Amino acid sequence: MIDGAHIVIYSKDAEADKAFIEDVLKFKYVDVHKGWLIFKLPPSEVADQSWGRLTRIQLPGGGKLGLYQPRHARP
Repeated sequence: MIDGAHIVIYSKDAEADKAFIEDVLKFKYVDVHKGWLIFKLPPSEVADQSWGRLTRIQLPGGGKLGLYQPRHARP
């Protein structure tokens, strides 16, 4: 059983991105080692087709975070 995913966001300004995810998106987290934050994600799913709306949020550190709103039945 797969019960999680590990996602790495590459950033030119990791502190700004962590602050955005914590303060704006309000994701809870744990600090596992000297500022290495592990954020709790909302429920998610994996699929091969784009049956929904997709957009990207520009992060303060220069990266982009994909955001998907499904328009199909959810499991």
